[in-house]
Amino acid sequence: MDFKKLPAIEEIRNIIEELKSYDLTKISDDELFNKLRALSFIPFPTAILKNNFYVDRLRINQENKLFYSIDDISYRKDTENIRSYGRANYPNQSMFYGAFESENIKLPRFVSLIETSEIFRDIEKNNDLDKKFFATLGRWKLKKETEVLEIIFSEDYLKSGENKKAFNYHWSNLKNQLPDYEERFKLILEFFTSEFAKKLINDHRFYKISSSYFNLSLSSSPNIGGVKYPSVKSDYMGYNLALLPEFLDENFELANVSLLEIDKRGKHTTVEIVNNVIDFGENFRNFTWENKEFG
Repeated sequence: MDFKKLPAIEEIRNIIEELKSYDLTKISDDELFNKLRALSFIPFPTAILKNNFYVDRLRINQENKLFYSIDDISYRKDTENIRSYGRANYPNQSMFYGAFESENIKLPRFVSLIETSEIFRDIEKNNDLDKKFFATLGRWKLKKETEVLEIIFSEDYLKSGENKKAFNYHWSNLKNQLPDYEERFKLILEFFTSEFAKKLINDHRFYKISSSYFNLSLSSSPNIGGVKYPSVKSDYMGYNLALLPEFLDENFELANVSLLEIDKRGKHTTVEIVNNVIDFGENFRNFTWENKEFG
């Protein structure tokens, strides 16, 4: 690649400031992409997921009804009804969003809970609320080593030693492999990371840039089919993983399904496994629960 075409560092700063100034609820997709193209080269650091890796996904049970199929607890198939942008997805694009173990949060179900439950997503508002509810936890295990985009270039992330190690690895690679361009690429990576790290989301279109960055990464390598990023709701101490449906189906397999009872009493919450699937049935679509009764 001819990196001499990369804009000068001041021009990159100007492009990024212009992108930050956009009202993402009004700007057209074409105008946004034209400005992103002005960066000329966009780096996509990746991470390798090892064979013992697993990812958890949580779905809240409504009306005390059990789920009986993988289709009930995995990614959405009604893409025509997906109206909103997500951190990694466009409207009408299905993604599997889950959480996985980190050095600070050993049970990723807690990351999934604060990302999924409306009560815990807005915990300040619901701090004193008493509520008992149920959620189904699915665990998918990796079948073979694979590669995903890694979002890591933020000072906010470096509170975790695990994140700091990943940042140092990618930053060292940039300095060693592209010594004349590392500061410019670092600026670009910090910008896209800041889009993934947004805390205040008042409109789903605020995810336009982060979802565009992930989708652009898909054309950079045929191996990329997902993205790992520190969880905003866990103050960047836990990890999220977003995967394309076909990437999940090819590289992961459903391994466990459990029913959780979440009992919130003011500031104290207990999470207990109260039921388990003992047989998945044909094609994972006919679950047999250990306890036929709910809960």
